[in-house]
Amino acid sequence: ADFQSGAAFRTEGHKLPVFEPLVLAISGDQTQHLLWRLQNGELPQDLQQREDMTFVLLIGTNNIGYGSPPEAAAQGMLAVVRWVLDHTAGKLLLVALLPRGDGSDPARSSGVDKANALVARELDNGLRLFPRLRTVDCSAPFRVSSPTPETSRVNETLMPDLLHPNREGHKLLGRCIFNALHSWAPTLWPPPIGLAATEELGVGGRLPA
Repeated sequence: ADFQSGAAFRTEGHKLPVFEPLVLAISGDQTQHLLWRLQNGELPQDLQQREDMTFVLLIGTNNIGYGSPPEAAAQGMLAVVRWVLDHTAGKLLLVALLPRGDGSDPARSSGVDKANALVARELDNGLRLFPRLRTVDCSAPFRVSSPTPETSRVNETLMPDLLHPNREGHKLLGRCIFNALHSWAPTLWPPPIGLAATEELGVGGRLPA
């Protein structure tokens, strides 16, 4: 996912407010990698102390891709959430893992779904008491409609390799994230031009149960 170039946020027809994101993601990143870097000074101290900062977190799919069980991936996601909440003064938007395709059934993402459900349950058990934390599920456009979750398939039109959003997928992901930010803090995050503030593309107030 090419977040460095702003592909998810700056797309034709839906220009977004000017901002300068600090991207901490690296290729193949897993939760333990990001947590180690945060614990060892990757996030500048001055940014940790700013109340006007907004952190957007999407991490964990590579844990599942490299063989970690959903339980371990979920605990890793929560460990990063706790670190951010404990060591920063800004807001944290946790984005649910997007569907992915693996194995002989390349469109099945049951591991992702289970990890998301485990994180949601843990948040409901206590972490939701943190007013600086919100969650959003942007997965809807990336799934092909199916009668049951077990047979849901990845939308190859938006994820040709069954993992990474293409340009159109990035546009939908960016709009979903910015809608969530706008609904949370409209004065800090105005809606994208050409997109009504109430339009939803898989935007939810919580992770899927």
